[in-house]
Amino acid sequence: MADTFRGAVSITPVVTIAADADADAVDAIHHDIAATLGGKLEWNTGQQAGTGRWYYSAATTVTTTDANLIGGFSSGSNYTDGNSIATGDDIRVIYVEHLGLDTNGDASASGDYLFLCLDGGAGGGQADAICLEPNESIILKFKLASGVDIDNLHADMAQNTAKIKVVAMCDDGA
Repeated sequence: MADTFRGAVSITPVVTIAADADADAVDAIHHDIAATLGGKLEWNTGQQAGTGRWYYSAATTVTTTDANLIGGFSSGSNYTDGNSIATGDDIRVIYVEHLGLDTNGDASASGDYLFLCLDGGAGGGQADAICLEPNESIILKFKLASGVDIDNLHADMAQNTAKIKVVAMCDDGA
């Protein structure tokens, strides 16, 4: 039996209809799209050649200095089974949540954006960085045959520091 990473994604395309003399403003689903969209996202270790390893960090502290998201901050350098993270490892699927907290456990400032970069660059300086605001999350599934190299998935904060949660399934390169 293979380990499996299961998730769900959804989006509701909302437009605000402006208030007028007879009615208050109201939010509605966009008429051209006409539905909430969603589906499953799944990946299992049986889909890979190599060894699948779980990585989990409940409260990694990300700073304004660019570093590897996995193993580059105070989140540790081991997988949940105790094996060490290495440069040849790659990420197949990852969940990242900006917890909306600073290092003291206080609510993050509204401009505390978490930047993720898939090519080893500093996210805050890249036009193509993924951005999460406080209390947002994302699931990313990468190319099955190779994933994204651990040394290429970088993170940093726009300002201040913040706590994030990370769950990933990685190929340990073995």
